[in-house]
Amino acid sequence: MQEPNSLQAVLFDLDGTLIDTAVEFIVVVQSMRDKYGLPPTTSESKIRESVSDGANALIKLALEIDEFHPKFSFFRQTFLDMYKDLAGKKCKPYNGIKKSIKWLGEQEIKWGIATNKPRIYTDAILRENIFNPMPNCVICPEDIRNPKPSPEALLLACEILGCNPKETVYIGDHARDIEAGNTAGMYTIFANYGYISAQDRCKKIDANAFAQDPKELKKLLTNAFPYFKRG
Repeated sequence: MQEPNSLQAVLFDLDGTLIDTAVEFIVVVQSMRDKYGLPPTTSESKIRESVSDGANALIKLALEIDEFHPKFSFFRQTFLDMYKDLAGKKCKPYNGIKKSIKWLGEQEIKWGIATNKPRIYTDAILRENIFNPMPNCVICPEDIRNPKPSPEALLLACEILGCNPKETVYIGDHARDIEAGNTAGMYTIFANYGYISAQDRCKKIDANAFAQDPKELKKLLTNAFPYFKRG
């Protein structure tokens, strides 16, 4: 992939990249198990690995059922209602993320969020987690026809921000994030500190760079764009 000529914007996935939301899903999964008479799961790591795969994956894990269960839709709504009451109240940005966002603001680089998370939960999280500066755009599934791995959300973000996709970075913790970013023509960074599923760990992730820790993001950005050394 050809590297861009200047850095105009940085886009982030939400869960597992910008904010550590797993703590809330752990609470909801354990509450679901308790509600339906199942013992607490001792494998919180499996919950973390499943966060990026969405609500259905977490419900399967919580209740040990599949999507063909006759009450799956009912259980799904129960799960979402529980999560709605909790969203944003326990989660926090990853350590070092706020400093990276502050640095982007100081460099007058726009930033945004492109997530497959519905807006009702995304907005709740952002109300409770304040960044300086706040994102210049937030793209959720309601804003587009095709969610990631389609590049549609990323291209819409660039349109809103008035920036060239080839001069934009996308950071995410799932193979579909990197696929979306690559298809959009962006420079991609894989958040290897996020919610990496066992399936993704077996895949060859075709990202331009890999962040083992969120504190590395500023360095990775300046390394990717050696001309951009103002920070």
